[in-house]
Amino acid sequence: MQIVVIELIIKNDLKELTSNHVKLEKLYKSACGMIEITQDKHTTELKRVEKRLSQLQNEFQKLFQAYSQSIISLEQFQAQNQLIIAEQNSMNQRKADLEKQVGERDIMEEQLKDFKKQVSKVARLDFDNEQILKIVIHRVVQKIEISDTGTVKEIHYNFINPLSHGT
Repeated sequence: MQIVVIELIIKNDLKELTSNHVKLEKLYKSACGMIEITQDKHTTELKRVEKRLSQLQNEFQKLFQAYSQSIISLEQFQAQNQLIIAEQNSMNQRKADLEKQVGERDIMEEQLKDFKKQVSKVARLDFDNEQILKIVIHRVVQKIEISDTGTVKEIHYNFINPLSHGT
């Protein structure tokens, strides 16, 4: 496949990505909204998990009190305690996962800002100038996959494109 054809495909991809400012703004708002919705879900679930962990601690205290007052046997205490420990372990793992996801909010917002900056820079370039186009291609293209028939299978860019992730 000739370089000219690949350049044309990349040029068209970049023009499509940058041509409609209104569409891009809707994309950015949509991506921000998705980040908010996702983070709200994670935060809500995190609160639920923390509440359940508190309840489990209270259950253990009551169980220990029942055992220490000889209301239940050692076997009953141990059996119930094992159930509480197993659920606590599960809840603690889920809590750690949720805290990590909540912490990734800044990373996702930063990636969106970087994408917006890259698109903005590309939008200001003159793609008809061969020299500029070649520089842009070298900066934004990470990898080009060519099929056995010689056609472009996929072009991987150096920036995260929210359009390619279904947002």
